[in-house]
Amino acid sequence: MAKNWALVVGINEYNPLNFAPLKYAKRDAERMRDYFQAADFEQVFFFSDDSPQQALPNCALIPTQATYGNLISFLQGFFKEPFLETGDNFWFFFAGHGEQYQDQDYLMPMDANAIGSEAMAALSVNYLRERLCRCGADNVILILDACRSEGSRSGPGVGEAQPGVITISSCQPTQKSWEVDELKQGVFTHALLEAMQLSGERSCATVEKLGNYLRQRVPELCQRHGKSPAQRPRVSADPLEKQHFILMPQQARQADIALLPDRKAETLATWLKEHPGVEILSRDRSKTYRHGMNEGAPTAIQVADRFHLLQNLEEALEKSFKGQSKALKTAEKAHLQAEESAVPPPSEPHPPRQLQKERKRAQRLANYEQAHALRKQGYRIKDIAHHLGMGKRTVYTYLSHPTFPEWQTSSRRYTSALDPYKPYLTDQWRLGRQQTKKLFEEIQ
Repeated sequence: MAKNWALVVGINEYNPLNFAPLKYAKRDAERMRDYFQAADFEQVFFFSDDSPQQALPNCALIPTQATYGNLISFLQGFFKEPFLETGDNFWFFFAGHGEQYQDQDYLMPMDANAIGSEAMAALSVNYLRERLCRCGADNVILILDACRSEGSRSGPGVGEAQPGVITISSCQPTQKSWEVDELKQGVFTHALLEAMQLSGERSCATVEKLGNYLRQRVPELCQRHGKSPAQRPRVSADPLEKQHFILMPQQARQADIALLPDRKAETLATWLKEHPGVEILSRDRSKTYRHGMNEGAPTAIQVADRFHLLQNLEEALEKSFKGQSKALKTAEKAHLQAEESAVPPPSEPHPPRQLQKERKRAQRLANYEQAHALRKQGYRIKDIAHHLGMGKRTVYTYLSHPTFPEWQTSSRRYTSALDPYKPYLTDQWRLGRQQTKKLFEEIQ
C-alpha cells in the first residue's frame, strides 16, 4: 500500500510594509491538513503563523512558525536522505503570497520582503522542488495557492509547471488568486477540497479529471462572488503520462482505469496515439500487444510486468526439475545434515538482568513523555500510537497517569521442570554445543 506524506504551509500574517496581510490562507492550510489526516496520511507536517512545535519521526521537536529560516532548516535537514519508496507520494500545499521575479517563481514565508533588486527571504519553487524530490517517492505533488489577493499586489503570480512533479497552481502566471469573505476561504482551495471529496461519476480521482474540474469550477466561483478578473487554475504533470495518475484511490472508480474494448493491436495503437507521452509500457508475451505498442508508441520502452516474470520463472523451474525428484530429495537430506553438524560460534553473553530492566524502563519513560507531549500538540490517540509504534491501549494508559507508572515487580517465584538441568545446559551451550535436539535427548 502506497504511503502518503504531506507538508502544509498557510500564512496570514505578513509585514504590511511588504505584503498585504491575508484573511484565509491559514484557514485553507488547516482544512487541507485536516483532509490529509482524515485520509490516513502517515505523516502531515504543518507550518503557519503560530503553529506549535511538531515532532519528527525520530521524536525530535522542531519549530513550525512559517519563517524563512524554519522552512529552509526543515527542507535542508529532513530531506537529506530518501525516507519514502517506490509507489509512495509526497504532497506539498502552500497558501500565501507568491511572486515571479526574473522568470523564477517564489513563495513568500511570513518574514519575506517584496521582491526587488534582491530576493530576501523568498523560497524559490525550483529549490523547493529539488529538495522535495529527494524524499524517494515516485510522485511529488505541488499545490500552490499563491499570489492571493484581497487588496492585491500588482506583480505576476506563481503558476509555472515544474519538471518531474505534478503541479497544481491556483492561477496562471499573470493572474491573482482571490479570497472570498462569504466562503471564508480562498476560491481555489475551496474548489480543490470540494473536488477531492467528490465520488461516483463526478469523482476527480485522477490528475486529468481534477484539472478539468478546477478549470471550470474556480472561474465559476469567481464570477458568482464578483471577483474579476477570474483566476484560472493550471494543472501540469511531468512526465505527461502522470495526467492519468490516480491521486485519490479512495475516490477512484473502475471508470478511471481505461479498459480497451478488445485485444486487437489496432485498438491499442489508436489509444496510445490519442494519449501521447507514454514512456514505459508493460505487457505479457503477446505478439499482438507488441505490434500495437510498436505502432502506437514506437519510442516507448516495453517491459514484462512482475506477474509474468514470476510466471515465466515458475514454468522454467518446473521444466528444469521435472523428473529430478530423487536428486532433489538427496540434496535436501544433505543440506539438513550439514545444518545439524555445523556448530555456530558461542553467542555473546546476555547483559545483566538489572541492566536490561534499566534499559526497558528508560525506553518506557521516553515513550510516556513523548505521548504526553504529542497529546498536548493536539495529536489523536491513533496518530500517537502509530508514531511511537505501540498499541492504542498503551497510549491510553500513559495519558491516564499524571506521573510515570512504574511496573510492579512480582514476588512470586516460578519453577520449571528444567530447573535441575539448567547449570548443565548452560555450561554445554557456552562450550558451543547448541544442538537443542541432542541436548534434550541427553537429559531424558
